[in-house]
Amino acid sequence: MRVKSPKVRLEDINVINKKNGSIRHTAQVRIKNNNFGRYKFDSNMTTLTSGGVLVEEFVIPNGRARLKSTKTFYVIVDVTNPSNSDTEGFHPGLLQLTAKVELTGKVKFTMVLKKKKSAEINCTISINLSTNFVQDLICQ
Repeated sequence: MRVKSPKVRLEDINVINKKNGSIRHTAQVRIKNNNFGRYKFDSNMTTLTSGGVLVEEFVIPNGRARLKSTKTFYVIVDVTNPSNSDTEGFHPGLLQLTAKVELTGKVKFTMVLKKKKSAEINCTISINLSTNFVQDLICQ
C-alpha cells in the first residue's frame, strides 16, 4: 500500500484590525490526509516575511488528522508594518507577505506500519491596506 504525503492549505485570510502600523488578520491552515491511516504531525513554526525581512512567526501545534479527513486550525497573526524602513515588500497601499509552512510527521496504518511524511507550502499574500482586503493569495 502506497503512503501519500498530506496536503497543507492556507485559506480564508481576513483582515480584522489595523492599529498603529500593525495589521491583525485571521487565517485557516488546513491539513488534508488522503491516507487510510492517521497522520500525526509535530508542532511547527511558520514564518511570514516581506521583502526578505522576517515580519511575524506563529506556531501550528502538534496534532493528528484522521484517516481520509482534514484538520483545520485557525490562527490570529499580528503583522507589524515597518513603514519607516525601506524594504521592498512594503508599499503605501499594498502589503506583500510570503508565508512558508513545513510539517513533518508519520502516517500510521496499523499498529505495525509507520511511514514518515512531510508537507510544505509557500504562499504569496497581497493585502490592500486602503480597503483592508486580501487582493491575491497564490500558493505553491
